[in-house]
Amino acid sequence: KKEITGNYHSQLKGVTFQYGSNHSSNVIWLNTILFNNKKQRDAASNNFRLEGIDYRLPFSPMSDQPAFLGLDVRGAHGVADSVHSRGLSVPSSVTLSEKSQQRVIDAVNKIV
Repeated sequence: KKEITGNYHSQLKGVTFQYGSNHSSNVIWLNTILFNNKKQRDAASNNFRLEGIDYRLPFSPMSDQPAFLGLDVRGAHGVADSVHSRGLSVPSSVTLSEKSQQRVIDAVNKIV
């Protein structure tokens, strides 16, 4: 997983990566990239669909969950909303070949 993450970090252009707190070490379970805006993210997800590349959107913010709707939830419209609207989680399986990683990289780099 660290090698896959390293490939993404060194070859993906025009995106940033979602990280945890500076007070913790990262467990690389899933690589979530952040585009400059939702329009870029949507273009990338469309490109992934056309190329047959699996992806997922980041988890919805807790403030959007039914139990919290209508409540003044701390952090609403903050970081979680930004990650959800601009983020895209890319394939990160330990079985992901270098060729498949390159397909992901090429698909993202076409957009940004």
